[in-house]
Amino acid sequence: GTLINWGYIPTFQAEFSRQTTLSYAFAEEGETLRPRDFSVLTRNIDFVRHTEEVSLKSNYFRQIGVSIDYRWGTRVNYAAPGGQAPFLARGNSATATLTLRPTRSLKIDNTYLWFRFRDSTTNAAVFNNHIIRSKFNWQFTRELSVRVILQYNAVLANSRFTSLKTNKNFNGDFLLTYLVTPGTALYVGYNGNLQNINLLATPTGRE
Repeated sequence: GTLINWGYIPTFQAEFSRQTTLSYAFAEEGETLRPRDFSVLTRNIDFVRHTEEVSLKSNYFRQIGVSIDYRWGTRVNYAAPGGQAPFLARGNSATATLTLRPTRSLKIDNTYLWFRFRDSTTNAAVFNNHIIRSKFNWQFTRELSVRVILQYNAVLANSRFTSLKTNKNFNGDFLLTYLVTPGTALYVGYNGNLQNINLLATPTGRE
C-alpha cells in the first residue's frame, strides 16, 4: 500500500528527412526510499526529482550518423558516504555518438558518455564519470567478421559526498567470428584490462 514511484514525461519530437529527429522532454518523478532499501534510514523518505532532456539524432549523410543527448536536473545520490542517507543532488549527463561507415564492410561507433553529480547546497562535485568507447566492426565476407572494442572509464569521486572511489580503467576486447552455417559459428576472442590500483603496506612488503 506504499507508493514507491510515480512519474510523467511529456515529450515533443520533430521528425525531418534522412532519419533526423530533434526532441525535448521534461520528466517529473517521485520516489520513496525505505529502511528496508537503505539500513541507515529510520523512516521512509520521499524524493521528487526532475530532468530536462534535449536530443538530436541524424543520418543525414549515408556514411555518417550522429546522436547527441544532454540532460540536466536533480537525481538521487544512492551512493552517499558511509552512515549517511541518500540525498538529492544536481545531475548532468551527456551522450554523444559518431558513427562512421567508410566502406560497406566497416562500421565504427565512437561514443562519449559523461555523468556528473553536484551537491545542491555547495555546488561542489560529488563525482564525475567519463566513458570513451570506440567499436569497430569489419564484415570481411558473409562468414568472417571481426569486432574490436576499446573503452576508457574514469570515476572521479569526492569522498565528502559519496562512497564511490576514484577509479580509472582501460579495456580492450577483440572477437573474431566465423559463421560456418546459420546454426554453427566459431568464436576466437581476447580481452585485456588495465586499471589503477592501490599499493598497500603488508608484513611482507607493499602489495
